[in-house]
Amino acid sequence: MPKLDKVKDFFIKRILLANIFKINIPGYLITSSYSIEGVKVAMRTIMMPDRFLINLEDSVEKNIGAEGVKAIYAAGKGDGYYVARITNFPRDEKIYKTLVPSFFGTLYAKEIGLTIVKTNQHATVINLEVLEPAGSENERYSYWIAGAWAGFFSRILDNNKIECAVRGVEDGRFSLVNAEVKYMKPKDMGKIIESDIPGRLDILQYYANNKLPADLPVDGATIKKLMDEQILTYDSGRMILNKDKCRYIPFESFGLLQLEKSLLDNLILDASYKYFFELGKSYGVLRDPYLFLSRLLTALGFGIVTVIKRNDKKLEVVFKGYPWFSEELSDTKAPFVRGAFSGFISAIMEKDITASFISSKLDNGVFILSIALVLK
Repeated sequence: MPKLDKVKDFFIKRILLANIFKINIPGYLITSSYSIEGVKVAMRTIMMPDRFLINLEDSVEKNIGAEGVKAIYAAGKGDGYYVARITNFPRDEKIYKTLVPSFFGTLYAKEIGLTIVKTNQHATVINLEVLEPAGSENERYSYWIAGAWAGFFSRILDNNKIECAVRGVEDGRFSLVNAEVKYMKPKDMGKIIESDIPGRLDILQYYANNKLPADLPVDGATIKKLMDEQILTYDSGRMILNKDKCRYIPFESFGLLQLEKSLLDNLILDASYKYFFELGKSYGVLRDPYLFLSRLLTALGFGIVTVIKRNDKKLEVVFKGYPWFSEELSDTKAPFVRGAFSGFISAIMEKDITASFISSKLDNGVFILSIALVLK
């Protein structure tokens, strides 16, 4: 069995994962190109720490309640829907019932099982068994990822009324049902959230504003480089940052931008700050913490990240090629990356570092975003 596991791990790491995501392009984590609606599109992805998602869901559930939880679920539903749409994921039942476990099992869980049930009304119910899923803690399945399943299967089944409910959990294995609410069994009904597909996608704009720029740095940080440097590693359905063992999971750019639009900036910023502050404490001392975090966020798909010193107390962080989704959603004040820098640098320097939004603009199809760091 150990030999078989090594073969499987090698296949996932070197072949399947590499084919799903191009992990050797600085600042850009993209899928292979797909043809959809007559346009060749490469999906723009960012890798997010699932600890951030856990922090955010804990805070929202405590401070806002059901309305906030629904906003997280809806953001996930849009993300899953657009993943299926932009990748033109196969809708043939014979294909997707095999492809879904292998595709999503590479990064979202240790193992995924899928079964399809047809009701007497000829409706489709998709049951999932998910072992050790990302973003879940204390037997609570992530609201965002549940929404992502609902959105994904809404696109696959061409039915936006598909929702995802958690039936139960045992020994780290979650049972999920994806169907229209009216076809769910009574025991599922108390755990269901209902949401429309949020947002709107213009394929031509999406493609134009996420194209790779011609001047990408040859020596820029990539996931492949960070894996070679043992900063990141991959094991059994987990992309892990080695220092703190946090799992990193893919978001289509819609997912983060919709969260930032739907929730108060301070909730996103605080959840990000909390995770990155703990990460900074785990590193303790770094020769150049600004360079380290810039390389990490560059590799995770946030564009080419550069820190510019303005004076002894102020620095500017520029994200050239920050993920873009739509004019509406890309009007962001970037609370996630502001929280990342302020939390990480505050922990390393043992000083209170604040991060504020400066500007964002589109420049010849490249989205450029700037934030300021102020040392107190």
